[in-house]
Amino acid sequence: MAFELFCTVLIALLFGLLLCFSGYRLFIVLLPIWGFFAGFALGANSLQLIFNGSLLGDVTSWVVGFVV
Repeated sequence: MAFELFCTVLIALLFGLLLCFSGYRLFIVLLPIWGFFAGFALGANSLQLIFNGSLLGDVTSWVVGFVV
Protein backbone atom coordinates (compact mmCIF):
# COMPACT_ATOMS: atom_id res chain seq x y z
CA MET A 1 0.00 0.00 0.00
CA ALA A 2 2.75 2.46 0.89
CA PHE A 3 4.74 1.60 -2.24
CA GLU A 4 1.77 2.28 -4.52
CA LEU A 5 1.17 5.59 -2.80
CA PHE A 6 4.86 6.48 -3.16
CA CYS A 7 4.80 5.65 -6.88
CA THR A 8 1.62 7.66 -7.41
CA VAL A 9 3.04 10.67 -5.60
CA LEU A 10 6.29 10.41 -7.55
CA ILE A 11 4.47 10.28 -10.88
CA ALA A 12 2.28 13.23 -9.89
CA LEU A 13 5.34 15.19 -8.79
CA LEU A 14 7.17 14.50 -12.05
CA PHE A 15 4.09 15.48 -14.07
CA GLY A 16 3.77 18.67 -12.04
CA LEU A 17 7.42 19.53 -12.69
CA LEU A 18 6.90 18.87 -16.40
CA LEU A 19 3.95 21.27 -16.46
CA CYS A 20 5.84 23.80 -14.38
CA PHE A 21 8.79 24.05 -16.71
CA SER A 22 7.22 23.33 -20.09
CA GLY A 23 3.56 24.03 -19.44
CA TYR A 24 3.09 26.69 -22.10
CA ARG A 25 4.57 24.52 -24.86
CA LEU A 26 2.41 21.61 -23.74
CA PHE A 27 -0.61 23.92 -23.62
CA ILE A 28 0.02 25.07 -27.20
CA VAL A 29 0.11 21.44 -28.34
CA LEU A 30 -3.00 20.38 -26.42
CA LEU A 31 -5.17 23.43 -27.22
CA PRO A 32 -6.16 22.36 -30.78
CA ILE A 33 -6.86 18.82 -29.57
CA TRP A 34 -9.17 20.09 -26.81
CA GLY A 35 -10.80 22.47 -29.29
CA PHE A 36 -11.49 19.65 -31.72
CA PHE A 37 -13.19 17.51 -29.08
CA ALA A 38 -15.18 20.45 -27.70
CA GLY A 39 -16.37 21.46 -31.18
CA PHE A 40 -17.21 17.90 -32.10
CA ALA A 41 -19.25 17.47 -28.92
CA LEU A 42 -21.00 20.82 -29.46
CA GLY A 43 -21.95 20.05 -33.06
CA ALA A 44 -23.11 16.50 -32.39
CA ASN A 45 -25.03 17.47 -29.26
CA SER A 46 -26.77 20.40 -30.95
CA LEU A 47 -28.09 18.13 -33.71
CA GLN A 48 -29.27 15.67 -31.09
CA LEU A 49 -31.25 18.44 -29.40
CA ILE A 50 -32.62 19.90 -32.65
CA PHE A 51 -33.79 16.63 -34.24
CA ASN A 52 -34.49 14.72 -30.99
CA GLY A 53 -32.35 11.80 -32.10
CA SER A 54 -29.56 9.84 -30.50
CA LEU A 55 -26.10 11.25 -29.97
CA LEU A 56 -23.92 10.20 -32.93
CA GLY A 57 -26.78 8.03 -34.13
CA ASP A 58 -26.67 9.13 -37.76
CA VAL A 59 -24.11 10.35 -40.26
CA THR A 60 -25.36 13.94 -40.13
CA SER A 61 -24.37 14.42 -36.50
CA TRP A 62 -20.91 13.01 -37.26
CA VAL A 63 -20.43 15.38 -40.19
CA VAL A 64 -21.65 18.43 -38.27
CA GLY A 65 -19.46 17.40 -35.34
CA PHE A 66 -16.37 17.28 -37.56
CA VAL A 67 -17.21 20.58 -39.25
CA VAL A 68 -17.87 22.47 -36.02
